[in-house]
Amino acid sequence: MRRIISFFIFIILVSSGSAYTYISGEMAVQSSGNTLVDIETNANLTFGESSDLLTSKNGGLWAFHLISSQVFDQIHLEVCLPRNTDNIGRIESNLTYRIDFSGRTCIEFIDFNSSLDISIPYTLKKDKEASGNFILWILVGIVAMALLIFYLLKLKKGKEKFSDIKYLVNDNEMRILDALMKGEMRQKELRKKLDLPKASFSRYLHNLEKKRLIVRKGFGKNKIVSLK
Repeated sequence: MRRIISFFIFIILVSSGSAYTYISGEMAVQSSGNTLVDIETNANLTFGESSDLLTSKNGGLWAFHLISSQVFDQIHLEVCLPRNTDNIGRIESNLTYRIDFSGRTCIEFIDFNSSLDISIPYTLKKDKEASGNFILWILVGIVAMALLIFYLLKLKKGKEKFSDIKYLVNDNEMRILDALMKGEMRQKELRKKLDLPKASFSRYLHNLEKKRLIVRKGFGKNKIVSLK
C-alpha cells in the first residue's frame, strides 16, 4: 500500500513541474564487505555498481553506513545483508524501516522529505565460527603441551628411578630397562632390537622379573614386556 501511495505522490509532483528528488533501489552487501549497488536517483549522487566504502569492520562486528545530507522528496531503499548474517544489532536511522527475515535478511527504508542517515550493525556466522575454531585450536595446543610436559616428567622420573638401581643389574639388563622406558614391547622385538642371544635374553628377563622391575603378559611369541 505504501508503494502505491508513493507512486501516486511521485506522479503528482512530476506532473506539477516541481523540483522533485527521489532515490530508490537495492543495495546488496556481500560477506567480504563489498556492496553491490542498483540505485536510481535524479540527485547529484554517484555510487557506482559496487563499493567497499559503505561498510566497516571492528573485530567481528560489521556495520553498513549510508549517509547523505541531500534531502529527498521520496526515499525507497532496500539494504540486503549477507546471506550468512548471524545477528543484527540496533539499527540507527532517521528513516522509517521494516525488516524482512524471509530468506535473505533485508531492511526496507521508505520515507519522504528526508536525508539519508542509515547505520546497520551485524555479525556473520563464519566470523563467529572462525573465532570458535581459533579458541578450539588454543585449547588443543594447551592440552598437547600438558601431555608433552607430563610425558617428559614421567620419562625423567623413570630415568631417576633406574639410575638408583644400576648397581642391582648388569649392563644388558640395564639396556633392557632403558628400551622399555620408551614403552612396552613384544619380547621377540625387544630381543631383536638389543641383539642379545636368546638364552641370555631369557635369563635377563627372568632376573628382572625376580627383582620386580618388569612384568610380562601374554603367551609364547606374543608376550609383552613392560616396566612394572
